[in-house]
Amino acid sequence: MKEKLKEKFQDDWPYLVIIIATYLMIQGQLNTRGFVLNIDTWFHYNRFYDISKQIRTGNYSYFQMNYGFSQSGRIINAFYGPLFAYIMGLLVLITGTWFRFQIVSYFLICLLGGSGMYILVKKVGANKLWSLILALLYINISPLQTWFDHTNLSGWGSAIAPFVFIEAVNMIRDKKRPIHWIGLMLGMTALLQTHLLSSLMVTLALIPFAITGFILTPQKKQMILNLTKAIVGTICLTANVWGALLTVSVKNKLATIRTHNLVSNMVEVSTSENIRDAILVGVVIIFLVQLLYVLFNWKKSILNDVVTLTGVFFLYISSSLFPWQLIQRIFPILRSYLQFPFRFLLIADILLILGIGISVSQINWKEKQPLYYGVLGCIAIVLVESCNLSYNRLWQAANNNYTPLYKIVSKKYYTTTSEYAQRKYIKYLQGVNSDSEAYGMKYYPKGYHYIKSFTSDSFFYRNTNDFWSLKQAVFTKKRKENLFNLVIKVNPDYLPVKNSKISYHQVNYAFEKEVIDQEDKFKKAPLKDGALKIQWIGKKEGQRQLPIVMYKQSQLVVNNKKVTPLHYSLIKSPTIFQKKGHNTAILKFIWPTSFKILFGVSIISWLGLIIYGIESVIRKFKEAKKE
Repeated sequence: MKEKLKEKFQDDWPYLVIIIATYLMIQGQLNTRGFVLNIDTWFHYNRFYDISKQIRTGNYSYFQMNYGFSQSGRIINAFYGPLFAYIMGLLVLITGTWFRFQIVSYFLICLLGGSGMYILVKKVGANKLWSLILALLYINISPLQTWFDHTNLSGWGSAIAPFVFIEAVNMIRDKKRPIHWIGLMLGMTALLQTHLLSSLMVTLALIPFAITGFILTPQKKQMILNLTKAIVGTICLTANVWGALLTVSVKNKLATIRTHNLVSNMVEVSTSENIRDAILVGVVIIFLVQLLYVLFNWKKSILNDVVTLTGVFFLYISSSLFPWQLIQRIFPILRSYLQFPFRFLLIADILLILGIGISVSQINWKEKQPLYYGVLGCIAIVLVESCNLSYNRLWQAANNNYTPLYKIVSKKYYTTTSEYAQRKYIKYLQGVNSDSEAYGMKYYPKGYHYIKSFTSDSFFYRNTNDFWSLKQAVFTKKRKENLFNLVIKVNPDYLPVKNSKISYHQVNYAFEKEVIDQEDKFKKAPLKDGALKIQWIGKKEGQRQLPIVMYKQSQLVVNNKKVTPLHYSLIKSPTIFQKKGHNTAILKFIWPTSFKILFGVSIISWLGLIIYGIESVIRKFKEAKKE
């Protein structure tokens, strides 16, 4: 028994180190019981909260958001990583509080991303020590870190992507069977069920590997067949994702995604940042050394050549060296759908770290011990610097920077001479301690107020001055829904609109005015069949706008009669005829037959995959028993 445990420890100790490294990274937050509240925190936690309530109550609704996002009936989770949302919703339910959920999610993302990178580097021949060092470097410099202080879902894309690149390595190394179609299918499915943009970038990065593998393999027909299997299998397993997008987007006009200047969001070299739009000088140096090694040892390893050059290409297009000013002029749509060129770091970091792993596995270190210690020392220095920056950044994010929160300093309005002249401003603190200014503040009952800020991404917020109540929402199991009652972030994502040319800010304003402002006048309750019940008291007969949104496939029943709204607002909030006294409306998204079929295909595909997996485990167990 002791020998088995010893063997198990010798095999698995790197994973334990990854867990310990994660603990050290978040120790500052644990000690102070700080909590990261960022702009994206409200968006994603709202999604997960909706799912957790569905699981807890049994009131499932695949399309409509009946608990989150002001119970407006809008659609988000069906488009945005639905399977991942259900997993996170279950985790919210299990952990109980937002603080515990946040901490557990940190451990999970680092264990997933670190393990994936460790396995990937080990696969190309690096020993355990090198594989572990490079895995630790990856979790500290890659976009995986965006989950920690930005609650950005590309972090989870970065955690899953290394597993997909295991199959990229097989494409070149395994000449008899370049496409391991089940592994490739599972990896791409996981990405598509989590973060669509990450899956698109990974798909682009796989192209050089597939072309090289096709040239090298004598089994070209088999490779094409297995690639087809992987593609078809992925399409079937993710039919619920692309099926939902097609179902809604074909028949509805959805709000315009906010545009960003690509030139302002490129990667820059930094001495103090290692995340999102910045890359450390030390990291750039080791990446350049890796490129030089490959160029001076050209064709020594075709895999290393493809890995490194592809990684350098993605690093190049993420940077200011790439002509993004020209590109966005030719393809303005990229300002909405790519938004940030620095996102390409997701690919660059994985491949260049993998390239370093290949290089260190090729060198005969016994003959070049001084070089060995020199290389190890340089990477260790970069790793220590990255770990220190990760620790400090997370500590600051958790304890000093509640960016979507505003605390009023002065209620007196004044006029500024800045570029925003002719507007009246009030002074406020953004987050905990940074001075700033805003305009358009207005008060509501219970201490709530709105601030319209040109510094904020979402233009309108409902805020509270009661930071203590907010902390209770974070640390108390029964009050976690208060996180969204005390502070409301307006997101235009996937909202239906009458006109696709309506601006981002117009959509925000309409949602704030027509949905959020009306919440106290209506009572909403989710139903078992996925519908949402809205109740209110009408003072007199006449027209009444409801604080919900409707899609083409939405059905509205008012006072037991199916109705067609008298008219719609800019964001498709319906106006109906109310009677005097008690009124009831039922909002339900009706699944088209086409989506029912696609959803069925996805479920059957997953069941088939699970059965296949169980059979494989049983078969291997029987074979091992015979031996």
